[in-house]
Amino acid sequence: MAIEKEGRNMSTIQREEAIHAVDERRRRAASVFASFDNMFSIPRPPSTLLAPGQYFEMKVPPGKKVIITDIYIENWGNGKSFLEIHEQQSANSFDVRYTFQTAAQQVTIINFTTGLKLGDEDPIAGSIRIKNSQSSKASILPRVNGVIIG
Repeated sequence: MAIEKEGRNMSTIQREEAIHAVDERRRRAASVFASFDNMFSIPRPPSTLLAPGQYFEMKVPPGKKVIITDIYIENWGNGKSFLEIHEQQSANSFDVRYTFQTAAQQVTIINFTTGLKLGDEDPIAGSIRIKNSQSSKASILPRVNGVIIG
């Protein structure tokens, strides 16, 4: 039996609150993605392999943060590879924030509901790097998409 509140039962109220919450999340997401200037895709040339130890670097404006929305990793070899996402902490220092493993000859695709955050703990000191780990056994074809906020 539904409990009445101002002529509506609780299931209707709960449904309306859930719809409002979804609409609010969509509104906030739309405001973030309203400008293509804030969106990025690394690497820009879509078919660029990274050998173990190689990386792409992307400058981040001072005071800005990064949200990574999805990652595509194609392993082109016969061993495991590790895609690392680094955050610059000082002039010559990059820290690994996230690592993703790929198996030999496999494609890994990851879509994030809320996104991976960079710059949320400490400010980004200039750049982020998308790197094929030095310990990888194969080249990878990576693609990282996201948005710069803040």
